[in-house]
Amino acid sequence: MRPRNGASNLAPALPSTIIGLSRKSKGDQVRDWQRFLLGQRIFAGAVSGTFDNALDRATRIFQTQRKIQIDGDVGPETYGESEKLGFVATAADPGAGGSGDVLRKTMRCESNADAREKAAAALRAANRLKVKGTFDVPGNQNLVAGAKIELTGMLRMSGQYTVDKSAHRMTRSGGYTTSCEVAYV
Repeated sequence: MRPRNGASNLAPALPSTIIGLSRKSKGDQVRDWQRFLLGQRIFAGAVSGTFDNALDRATRIFQTQRKIQIDGDVGPETYGESEKLGFVATAADPGAGGSGDVLRKTMRCESNADAREKAAAALRAANRLKVKGTFDVPGNQNLVAGAKIELTGMLRMSGQYTVDKSAHRMTRSGGYTTSCEVAYV
């Protein structure tokens, strides 16, 4: 059914949680955006959760590559283009109970079964961004924030990860060690 004014009622709606992500933004959404751009090999900075100059430049490069308006903000057009590449915005909803994580996604569906299938796929993709871990290894100067590593032999946890933080220590008893915080790419 079409609206009386002749306009289409099928215009894509975008989650309000990602619209307006810009230079003043901080938090988990910014970390998700940083990880997405790391995966696209555009951003090379640390996953800090702060929308800094490096992330602004990376966002502008992404916009240039996708031939969309270059403003450095993650608005509806930028989010729409990133969604085509698999990016899914997540948001905290304090009223949701549990951990507070809520995935908001609006998409066109042909049926309830189609909607369930698409929702499950989007949730799987979003949850991959939430896989994080820490580990200690013998010292390795290449393990620095922003580096990509591949974990193997870890069953479902195997895959590519980005180092969010690393600490290098030298002690008399333990020698040179590196502690890393990583997130799934």
